[in-house]
Amino acid sequence: MIHHKIEEIAVEEVTSVEFPSEIESIDFANLYSENSALLCAFNAKIIDLLIGEETKHTVSGRMSTASFEYYINNFKNSIKVENSQCEIDGGFESENYFLIIEAKNYSNE
Repeated sequence: MIHHKIEEIAVEEVTSVEFPSEIESIDFANLYSENSALLCAFNAKIIDLLIGEETKHTVSGRMSTASFEYYINNFKNSIKVENSQCEIDGGFESENYFLIIEAKNYSNE
């Protein structure tokens, strides 16, 4: 198997946050894209709440990877990748963490 089924995460408590009133170009009630959702979460400090530290939005977009090799579970042969295209929806740095977030604006089963 080369994929992992998305698991349900039990939500213990919902935390409300205030969106900064001085930001007019993001409509938090109409998040039409993955990027708008990530920018909303960042500006509302949700990313900071997630890890308990102040973050900076540092990377995003498409780029090319270097060459690398990896194994999946117990397969005998490695998979070799040469200059693959990589997309990062949002990358955030803090004093102790570097988060790479893959955002979706729809539900998966």
